[in-house]
Amino acid sequence: MQNRLFHLTRWRLASWYAGVMGVILSLCGLTVYKLMVDVRWVALEREMESIAQALQENIEPALKQPGKLESTAQQLLPGLCLAEASCLPQTAQEQENLVRAEHRILNIIYQGGYCMRLLDRSGRLIALSGFPSKELAPCLEKGFWQTLKEREGNPYHLISRSLYTQNNLTWGSMQVARSLEDFDDYFSSLRLILLLGLLMAIVLISVSSWWLAGLAMQPVHRSYQQMQQFTADAAHELRTPVAAIRATAQAALRMNELPKLEESAPLQTIERQSRQLSQLVQDLLLLCRIDQEALPVRQLPCCLNNLLSSVVEDFTALAMAADVMLAIDLRVNQLLYVSGNEEQIYRLISNLIINAIQY
Repeated sequence: MQNRLFHLTRWRLASWYAGVMGVILSLCGLTVYKLMVDVRWVALEREMESIAQALQENIEPALKQPGKLESTAQQLLPGLCLAEASCLPQTAQEQENLVRAEHRILNIIYQGGYCMRLLDRSGRLIALSGFPSKELAPCLEKGFWQTLKEREGNPYHLISRSLYTQNNLTWGSMQVARSLEDFDDYFSSLRLILLLGLLMAIVLISVSSWWLAGLAMQPVHRSYQQMQQFTADAAHELRTPVAAIRATAQAALRMNELPKLEESAPLQTIERQSRQLSQLVQDLLLLCRIDQEALPVRQLPCCLNNLLSSVVEDFTALAMAADVMLAIDLRVNQLLYVSGNEEQIYRLISNLIINAIQY
């Protein structure tokens, strides 16, 4: 499109379409991300509850005295490290040997990133399992569900359950925690994928919106071109009859066959109206040229004093016929110049004076 107005309108339509679609896709992406986080989180908590319940059912039958861990309970959980014992961090080979014991709970603990610790009724650490060391123990606190971090910064999700002896006395509590490091890695990758997908979608939408905006603007542009062509054709067609009418009226006024003022008045009116029609035709042609950007820009020094004098002289008769006094009041003693197109400035001042006389 050659017309600047249509080009700007196309840009606006494309920008609005791309912006709205970008917001919609962003909201959809956030919704999908939130749903995936919630689903994974619910699945994690259900799995942790299942493991905690299974551990509780295996350990409680072997608990006899509150706060004391019998050897039977220790045998149920190979690799359980007592608090007073100096347990070295388990190597990968040791954990693999424990997993080979075909103990389902231990398999889940060591392969699923789980850890467990036992506390007495006062909260004192009795034993722990699944941790590479005891460094995490002081970082865990009582509470049914907690999300905590160890000293190295790795996040853990923790669930607490009360333990009871065979006599239904409160033995203490058991805390089962799971590392969230793989969760963080998974959701970081998910966020990156969603972000890259959103950026690619916005780029494609921007290109598509530019094409669709151009497609939508084509009928409007064709209609505008037809209207513009009609205006130019009408102006060209009107120039000849208006010029003929004006020339005929001026010739009749110069003849001596109409000595009476009453008989010459209609011809004067015709001549005056034909002059206005001629001015209107020129304005229509000027408008078409401006819309088509075919009018060359000529910035030349223009003397306002001479322009005002010419306009007043040309429209004095029209002002007298309307019983309006038209005069020029120059309050400067020097010539004033402005940079512009002399014809357009003359037409601007003429339109102002005509409107002032008529209205």
